[in-house]
Amino acid sequence: MCRSQRSTAVPGRWWRSSSRRSCCSRWFRCSSPGYRACCEGSIMTGLMRADHHVRSTALPGLRLRLRERCPQAGAGGAATPLLLVHGATVPSALWDNAAPGWSWMDMLARDGLHVFAVDLRGYGRSGRGAVAGQATDGGPYARAREVQQDVADALAFIRERTGAGQVDLLGGSWGSLICGMFAAGAMADQVRRLVLYAPLYCAPGEGEGWRRAAADPADPARIDPALAAHRQVSEAAFRARWDEELPAGNAQAWRPEAVFRALFDECLAEDPDCVGVGAPAFRAPNGTLADLFEVYSGRPLYDAGAIRAPTLLIRADHDRTSTRGDVLGLFDRIAAPVKQYVEIGDGGHFVIAERRMTGVHAAVTAFLQR
Repeated sequence: MCRSQRSTAVPGRWWRSSSRRSCCSRWFRCSSPGYRACCEGSIMTGLMRADHHVRSTALPGLRLRLRERCPQAGAGGAATPLLLVHGATVPSALWDNAAPGWSWMDMLARDGLHVFAVDLRGYGRSGRGAVAGQATDGGPYARAREVQQDVADALAFIRERTGAGQVDLLGGSWGSLICGMFAAGAMADQVRRLVLYAPLYCAPGEGEGWRRAAADPADPARIDPALAAHRQVSEAAFRARWDEELPAGNAQAWRPEAVFRALFDECLAEDPDCVGVGAPAFRAPNGTLADLFEVYSGRPLYDAGAIRAPTLLIRADHDRTSTRGDVLGLFDRIAAPVKQYVEIGDGGHFVIAERRMTGVHAAVTAFLQR
């Protein structure tokens, strides 16, 4: 018979796990006001860093930027590499923040993981300029079903480079849709473990702002046929999106200004050809808006019941995009015999770049290093 257990041993986490071998579920949550990122202000050393540009097998001329981080040669490390897939707005820079001590890729590598992070087509340093411009007349660019091949190309490169038979896969926000779809699809056998961070699945009636951004003004029940390929993201828009989930008037209590500045500045630097309207901006593909319209209209993009890889779902308690109800519904649908749900206290949608990031790090590394 299943039993519940509670603990306060780990600050800032509320989680549930399920294993058919033990047939038990566990839940706990706790939050400590003094719990913050222990790496803030530190400099990570002893790591191998590399950037790769992987040829796309789907679009001629497209090369996918792939960041790599791992312990230096001879330092040991995990046998299974990890691929990080970003969300709707910020490319792989989210995982590799340039503010000293705030790169999650560095933290993962320091804990022995061999980690990669991809810029999907139209993001960061993947397919800017002429290649991205090819999509301007074809509606929203880079839907989740289309970028499946980007993930497949990145995994093929990683497996060849490392000699690994399988790869651990982590997708954040919109990236969780991409990775969930991949792990439920024809190439699922390439995935050893799956992590869905700030996951989305099927949340009818929620995400009103996301629905409105893609809806047809004449018929709000369908996607606007005139929806452009890309949108522009200004500093003010990005800050407002992030800060709406943080303490009013005191965002720095949860996120140092240097972290925001480093992330936005890198996004700008990676899109120098973007011509902002009245303020500096970077471009983000609108395929994400079309996908989120479906999610918030109650139409899942994939069948979670087809996921068999051990799966971790993780979100923060103040996240208004990835809601508790949607994530627990996804948890129940996933057919994997081993699955967990973790909730981080006092964090928003971008918690991996906030002071509670160590809670995410601890949960993810514990899950992957079993």
